[in-house]
Amino acid sequence: MRALVSLAPHDSVSVAASKMKGRISKWLTEQMPAESAKHLARGYFAVTCGASAADEIDAYLDRQGEHHGNADRARPPVFVRTYEATPETESVLQTDHAITRLRFHIVLATWRRRGVFGQASGEAVSDRWQQLQTNLRLRFEKVSFVPDHVHLAVTLHPAVDPASVVMAMMNAGQEVLWSQFDRDVIKAGVERLWQPSAYVGSFGDLTSNAISAYVARWERDASE
Repeated sequence: MRALVSLAPHDSVSVAASKMKGRISKWLTEQMPAESAKHLARGYFAVTCGASAADEIDAYLDRQGEHHGNADRARPPVFVRTYEATPETESVLQTDHAITRLRFHIVLATWRRRGVFGQASGEAVSDRWQQLQTNLRLRFEKVSFVPDHVHLAVTLHPAVDPASVVMAMMNAGQEVLWSQFDRDVIKAGVERLWQPSAYVGSFGDLTSNAISAYVARWERDASE
């Protein structure tokens, strides 16, 4: 079975796959009551896709300083870093019975879109987030800070839902700003670091339209 599905931010891929397989297995058992063996294998394969492909997301994060008019300043308040995969970070994403590549583009905006971040604070927050990779079961691919918001590209373990990751990063980022860059916070006049919301979008090596067309073509060919 091939399926293109959309999940809510609080849903994890592993829970969604388990529910789908459970419903299908129950239906197969009802159709073939004489069969006592399990109908479906334990594993599954899952990748994310989105309106933009991975190379477009990567280029978009690189252009944030230029896009928002910060790149030409004498000391541009921009911090961009790409993180290469390592055996340690890749091991955090591994599962026993599934093969996945679940990539998400996350955007966090500062409270009332005030300019809070500079190079030093962006790097400090990014370093703190890096320390959380194992506990959160994710791998950071790229971060891009401008004064009033930050873009992130991350890969998640299938048991992790994006909403919980966003909350953990918000809390950790605010802790860093409050403890190490309190002067920047006071200057910006914000009583909290982040807006109480975030953008979360999936992406992959192929776009959603390409995957949808493939599934439709596979269905059409199978029926002929």
